[in-house]
Amino acid sequence: MFKGEDLADVEYHTYRARDGRGIAAYVTFPAGEPPHPLVVLSHGGPFARDRPSYDKWAQLLANHGYLVIQPQFRGSTGYGETSCRAAYAEGGQQGHKMQDDKDDAALYLVEKGLADPDRMAMFGWSYGGYAAAASQNDCGPDGL
Repeated sequence: MFKGEDLADVEYHTYRARDGRGIAAYVTFPAGEPPHPLVVLSHGGPFARDRPSYDKWAQLLANHGYLVIQPQFRGSTGYGETSCRAAYAEGGQQGHKMQDDKDDAALYLVEKGLADPDRMAMFGWSYGGYAAAASQNDCGPDGL
């Protein structure tokens, strides 16, 4: 049984994707001083979302020393019609701007000094597994 005080802290953040779109995210913090190794935790769907509640994967990873970000990339439900339609723009964005949203989440935490750019990974299941498999070793066209 978990005690509340043993759980990692979770914060709501927003960051800008490379095309200027605001993206919401939940960030789960491990103990210790940054920069931390990072896991970008992508939800399934893709037309689903994470919620501000207990997340077993984020807590497990944070308990093992990883900073975790759960980006609510374009197409995530609950962010309005504009966000939903952005996932379908120009024939679909699953391997394009939706992926950039996840990479930009990592860059956001690196720029804030919270994540170690040399220790980053992406993890997920369902669509999140696809996103992890589609991710690149760098987080942008020029790397970090």
